Amino acid sequence: MAALTTSRIEELQLYDTHLTDSSCPHLGSGIRNNPTLRTLNLSGNNLEGPHFWDVMAALTTSRIEELQLYDTHLTDSSCPHLASGIRNNPTLRTLNLSGNNLEGPHFRDLMAALTTSRIEGLQLSSNHLTDSSCPHLVPGIRNNPTLRTLNLSGNNLGGPHFRDLMAALTTSRIEELQLSSNHLTDSSCPHLASGIKNKPDTEDTGPVYEQSGGSSFLGYDGGSDNKPDRGITIVL
Repeated sequence: MAALTTSRIEELQLYDTHLTDSSCPHLGSGIRNNPTLRTLNLSGNNLEGPHFWDVMAALTTSRIEELQLYDTHLTDSSCPHLASGIRNNPTLRTLNLSGNNLEGPHFRDLMAALTTSRIEGLQLSSNHLTDSSCPHLVPGIRNNPTLRTLNLSGNNLGGPHFRDLMAALTTSRIEELQLSSNHLTDSSCPHLASGIKNKPDTEDTGPVYEQSGGSSFLGYDGGSDNKPDRGITIVL
């Protein structure tokens, strides 16, 4: 990591390299002092712990545009650190947090930080998120002007608060929403329909529905017969 500070590396892949929380201060130093690094992949390691904060603190002064943290054993207690890094980084566009366990009270901090970020793609699949996370997801979706792709697959969002999530979709800029394997049932269909019908950028072009197995839930076409462009893609 000391060598990274004087290199011109733009992409660093450290996937599945048995890094732990104790490696975070070293990672932080390398990230903070490298002006060229744009892509960093730390997936498949075990970064959960008190020193994960060092990595996120370094992120605030870096030029990183893509950060991969898939399956890094992060939990709800990491969310305040993630929030700090996201909130204060003007360059981050893609963040992959899939395969972690972020469900909990601090997940709200992460979503609040999303509102002031420039993130365009957020991966949150397989994070043990439940219906109770939907109100926390809402401000991040509603108030982020840049978010275009959101992956919430492999969670368990079915429940009364799913409606809040769909209501937020109507004022968002999201173009692709992944919701496969979320234990959604027939009772979720009215909420899905409302979120799609009331989304301004789908009114003329119509949404596109894709499926990952199972039957289609509705057939709203936004009043357009030709559908020259794709308004929103929802993967169920």
